[in-house]
Amino acid sequence: MTCPLRIGIDGRGIYKSIDGIGRYSLNLIRNLAAIDSVNQYIIFKNTEIERKIVDTPNFHEVNVDFRHLSLRTVFTIPLLTKNFHLDVFHSPFFVSPLWGTKNLIVTVHDLMAITFPGFFGGRSYVKEKVAYLYHRVFVPLSIKRAKRIIAVSQSTKKSLIERFHIDPEKISVIYEAVDDHFKRDYAKTEIEGFKKAQRLPEKFFLYVGNMKPYKNIPLIISALEILKRENMLKHKFVIAGRKDRFFPFIYKEVKDKHLLNDVIFLDYVSDNELPLLIKCADIFVFPSLGEGFGLPPLEAISLGVPTIVSNATSLPEVVGDGAIIVDPHNPEKLAQAIAYLLKDKDLRKKLTQKGIDRSKAFSWRKTAENTIEVYKAIVKE
Repeated sequence: MTCPLRIGIDGRGIYKSIDGIGRYSLNLIRNLAAIDSVNQYIIFKNTEIERKIVDTPNFHEVNVDFRHLSLRTVFTIPLLTKNFHLDVFHSPFFVSPLWGTKNLIVTVHDLMAITFPGFFGGRSYVKEKVAYLYHRVFVPLSIKRAKRIIAVSQSTKKSLIERFHIDPEKISVIYEAVDDHFKRDYAKTEIEGFKKAQRLPEKFFLYVGNMKPYKNIPLIISALEILKRENMLKHKFVIAGRKDRFFPFIYKEVKDKHLLNDVIFLDYVSDNELPLLIKCADIFVFPSLGEGFGLPPLEAISLGVPTIVSNATSLPEVVGDGAIIVDPHNPEKLAQAIAYLLKDKDLRKKLTQKGIDRSKAFSWRKTAENTIEVYKAIVKE
């Protein structure tokens, strides 16, 4: 009989306003707690989260008063972990301690921060350069120090191999999934009630996410301009996401194309409201230039909303045949895809079913099960 492992997980990416890393961390920890009552887990969380992430006897939570993306992560975390005698330390993001932690596992979601020009734009010159240098220095060091890497897609694995010449055997591909509340049935009255309460338009296309340049929102705006010019724009376009530092650029793009009456900017949408918002949309549009996984379109197809994504990086891998795939550099093609979807009722129905079927291939329980196997394997090695 093998002894229980002592596993440390850096849960400081979980904040009240949850983002991609936080969502991954939260779902991983919750599902590990649901399936593993043997191994001992020490979760390092930020002090903003006052309640327990999970209330399970073999999970112990330790408060940390500094952010996950900081110099103290690189140098100070080992001082906090040394007294816990960990067998494994798992960092769910790609900046990790550079010393002291035993059997380091790093999850890499994507490499956009060091490969995409302008990722840190929209701020002062000094802040942009400092952010870029921080990632340019510590991401490669963390990745190369890790004993095992978890990539969230085959596309991300390929990028790691090409960029850092990592041994493929060192990388385990473990997919993300949609939260359980995206899987429940929403009554038509509930959807209509939400639409009315939020003052949403009767018909609209939807994008959900941040406004960073690689998300390629200007392509959607250009496609809308084409549809409007050809008198085919009968829907509004809703952008749901925090009005971050790139918002002024997107707003100017909309204004310059005379589309202010056709585009609605929502701010941050809570996790509880997000499924209802997506369910209200006629089409979900996500033409990103690069993704490590691509959770928003998977959420959309799981809800049966006809979806259009780009052919870039991991997106075709995630949606399979459950969405329409377009060139992210061609607004005419996107405009044609939108018009085609609106015109063809049978296609929308077929896409709805294919999307729901495709989404069933992903589950957070499976993510947790595969991650435990990585923990065991790294200790055995």
